[in-house]
Amino acid sequence: MIEHPAPTGLATLPRLGVLGDISEDIVVFQSRPLAHGSDTPSRVVRTRGGSAANLAAVAATLLPTRFIGCVGPDRTGNYVVEALRQEGVEVCVTTGSRSCSIIVLIGPDGERTMLPDRAANAELAAVPQEWLQDLDALHITTYSLEGGPTTDSCYAAMATVAAQGGLTSLDTSSAAILELIGRQRFLEIVSELDPDIVFANELEAKVLGWETDSPAERLLVIKHGGAPVLFRTTAGAIRIPVPPITGIVDFTGAGDAYAAGFLAAVLKDLTASGAAPHTIRDLSPTDPRLARWCTAAHEKAAQVIAKPGAGAIIS
Repeated sequence: MIEHPAPTGLATLPRLGVLGDISEDIVVFQSRPLAHGSDTPSRVVRTRGGSAANLAAVAATLLPTRFIGCVGPDRTGNYVVEALRQEGVEVCVTTGSRSCSIIVLIGPDGERTMLPDRAANAELAAVPQEWLQDLDALHITTYSLEGGPTTDSCYAAMATVAAQGGLTSLDTSSAAILELIGRQRFLEIVSELDPDIVFANELEAKVLGWETDSPAERLLVIKHGGAPVLFRTTAGAIRIPVPPITGIVDFTGAGDAYAAGFLAAVLKDLTASGAAPHTIRDLSPTDPRLARWCTAAHEKAAQVIAKPGAGAIIS
């Protein structure tokens, strides 16, 4: 277990746990569209990455945040753990075979294509209870549900935090992974995990059949880039506009930053009001808190989009 204390001034706030992936991202900025079978002039930047780690780093600027994951006994693992610690996150990791690396291709339009080697990210065995017992919320990503020991650890950790009265959330992560798992099986997984909040982007929502204004069993947060965000609860749905973003450099980590800002705002409001996390599912679509949480989330996403990579640059 590797720890880093919460930033000054955050100690009295609710504590968020983020369980999942951490990696070295090798970010390749292409000067022109990829020339298959030939050369494409590019700029390469190495950063600390991983969807769960990205979220943890942004959340740590807002409230105490603990990352739970697995890295290899190698230089890459040491680099990414230390980078995340320097970003203000308390880091708790087990040791697996080798650390994860991801090639991130950034096209001239800023869109990204990722080539991941999950490695240790799939190897998180049983999570020690002391890493969970003081959490007010736990967030996981669908990247951690592809199989291996990490998937079982997600189920157990989510059940533990929910049983102790904490908020639970899930990000659908990737349309390609959802298609690999299968729509029906993934919907069953959501029912089994029973998170209070689920984040998805437009493409992921379409794969799952969620792109509708009908009520949902939990709070669904469906992002549409620069178009209005769709919120669905048991009471109905609403679309909330977001302001335009300029100076876009790299979309990597934007969704993670959005979720971090949203969860931090939700947790602070729940703590201030004393409301139970489960009540988040039943919010009226006209509840002003939804717009406030959306604004907080959008601000964090805008900050990440304006720089290369989602995490700290390691070389």
